[in-house]
Amino acid sequence: MITISSLHIYPVKSLQGIALQHATLTTQGLAFDRQWMVVDADGHFLTQRQLPNMAQIRVDLTADALVLSHATQPPLSIALQPKPAERVEVVVWRDHCPADHEGDVASQWLTQVLGQWHGGDLRLVRFADDFTRPVDPNYMNGDPADTAFSDGYDTPHILDH
Repeated sequence: MITISSLHIYPVKSLQGIALQHATLTTQGLAFDRQWMVVDADGHFLTQRQLPNMAQIRVDLTADALVLSHATQPPLSIALQPKPAERVEVVVWRDHCPADHEGDVASQWLTQVLGQWHGGDLRLVRFADDFTRPVDPNYMNGDPADTAFSDGYDTPHILDH
């Protein structure tokens, strides 16, 4: 018997999570889990290992928006419905993925809250809805699966920035 004592999603990789009372399962896992990610100017993902203050950014989902909050800034609202955006290439561990840049306002907000990384502004990107990132088959017992920006169950390489 399996007992689930709590269930959380992390809409933005490495920011605060959201506790759920119920969940929707998609082909990538729980809906909205790790659909966004903070990247540096070169498109490499950043986590609390590099920027510990990421843990202070609160994340909420409303019916139509992802909302980021921090004590030093007014909340940032990002529409859940994807809109035409600048397509960029990002790197998650060994994977190169297309992503949609959420714009200059989001970049400025993140950079004001977290600071620059190696002299460059931070960017918020959304997983491209027309891309599939398969989970490493070595972990799937022959079953296919894909993911967004969550770790793909491969051997992580700590990025040297």
